[in-house]
Amino acid sequence: LTTACSVKAIREPIVNFIKQVYESFTHYSFDGDTTEKITKEYTIKSPDDFEQTNINKNNSLIAREYINKSGDIIEFKQMTTEYSTGYFVDNENGDIKTETLNGIEIQFKERYDTKSAIWTQNGYVFVIDCYGDISYDTIKQMIESLK
Repeated sequence: LTTACSVKAIREPIVNFIKQVYESFTHYSFDGDTTEKITKEYTIKSPDDFEQTNINKNNSLIAREYINKSGDIIEFKQMTTEYSTGYFVDNENGDIKTETLNGIEIQFKERYDTKSAIWTQNGYVFVIDCYGDISYDTIKQMIESLK
């Protein structure tokens, strides 16, 4: 057990949010065992009426897009913490809240018909951006389905 905890490749990477709040925006950066390359690809279960229409991949980012017949869009991104050196959120135009889901701190933002969630897990940064009529409960179900 001692050996497993002392070898970085064996133990689970711990990455934390650093949240800096300014007058017009909040900047999230990350601290801990950052990652430079995606070595494990994660997916989410999109709602049944959504179909994956696009995927872009490189060593630092995987972005998937899902669309339903109504034109609602879900974008799911997995990023390395080195790639995502920071994430900016507009404070003036929208509501921001923090929730803990299964022990993971998630930052939610809503602005007009857009809802977003950002969190760190297993050494990566994950973002779900939803455009259209998609509820927070649906976003939480997608987060819980991460595998």
